[in-house]
Amino acid sequence: KLFILCAIISITFVWNCKSDSGSNGSEGPGSSIDVNLSRSVILFIGDGMGEAQRNAAGYSLGDTHAMDDMPVYGFTRTNSADSDITDSAAAATAIGTGVKTNNGVIGMDRNLNVLRTILEEAHIRGMSTGLITDVQITHATPAAFAAHVEDRDMMTEIAKQLLDVGVDVLLGGGEDYFIPISEGGCYPQPGKRSDGRNLINEAIALGYTYVCEAAAFNNLDPSTTERLMGLFADEG
Repeated sequence: KLFILCAIISITFVWNCKSDSGSNGSEGPGSSIDVNLSRSVILFIGDGMGEAQRNAAGYSLGDTHAMDDMPVYGFTRTNSADSDITDSAAAATAIGTGVKTNNGVIGMDRNLNVLRTILEEAHIRGMSTGLITDVQITHATPAAFAAHVEDRDMMTEIAKQLLDVGVDVLLGGGEDYFIPISEGGCYPQPGKRSDGRNLINEAIALGYTYVCEAAAFNNLDPSTTERLMGLFADEG
C-alpha cells in the first residue's frame, strides 16, 4: 500500500477526521466514495486559505473551483484551543491528529502530551509517507504531521525529528536547519545547527537520495529511488 501525505502550500483539500472541531461534512455533486478502495491518500493544504480567499479567487477568475466538484465537502471551525484565530501549528496539528491544541504547539495537545499523527499511523502500518511544501520543510504546517515540539520555532529540533520518524519523501526548503553552523550547503545561508550534526549526511547514510537543485530532481529515476530528501532553498 502507498500512503503519501503532502502538505503543499497552494491547494486545499478538506480532510474530515474525528475531532472536537465541529466538522460538518455533506455529499457533493459527484458519486459516493468507497474508502475501502482507496490505495493512496493525498492531503493538500492551502495554508491560510479560507472561504474569503476562495470567493476572491472565484470573483477574479469568473469560474468555480475544481474542489467544488468533489463528491464530498465540509466546513470546520478553525479556532485553536487558546485562541479564536488559529495559527499554522495548531491548525495542522488538528488536521493531522484530530485534536485541538494551543497556537504555536506542534503534534501535542494543549497540555503538551504527544499525539500520534496520521502520517505516523501510516508509517506504523508499513506505508510509504511523504511531506512536500513550497516553504521550509520545518515550517509548522508540514512539521505537524511528523514532529512534536512545544514551540513551532524549534526548527532544528523539528528537522531532527523529521529524519527520526523516517518520512520517505521530504521536499521543501530550509536546508540551513539540517546543517551545522560551521558548514555551508547548496545555498548561501550558513547552517543553524549548534549540535554539530549534518542531517543531510545522516539522511544519505540512511539510504536517502539527496538533491538540492531542480536539474538533479528532474533526473531522478522514481523506479529506483526509494527514499528522497530534497531541500531547494535555505530559510532565506
